[in-house]
Amino acid sequence: MSYHDLTLREIATATHSAVSTVGTWRNGRVPSSRQTLEQLAEVFRVNVEYLIEGRDGRRAGRPTLEEVNDAAGRILEDLDILLSALESHRRKALAPAVKERKKRGQVRP
Repeated sequence: MSYHDLTLREIATATHSAVSTVGTWRNGRVPSSRQTLEQLAEVFRVNVEYLIEGRDGRRAGRPTLEEVNDAAGRILEDLDILLSALESHRRKALAPAVKERKKRGQVRP
């Protein structure tokens, strides 16, 4: 629910169900009606099998949480590499100026 930023009431409205019923689904009870399962699958952009068995959960147009986490990890690693490269480049670019300031006694060793 939080992944999709939906409330119990919004899900209840979308599935024509009572809020208390949606609460029982959230706690692990599976809806008995195939129609309700299909409505829930549509709301969460997953297939019915994913709701029932937790498998084959490819989301239509949306990555899985695992895919998002993997991508975020790769992005953070890439940012680390870029920041290190930028820092190295900055040090090399400033090296002549620092060397000159040291010669003049303007920079502490």
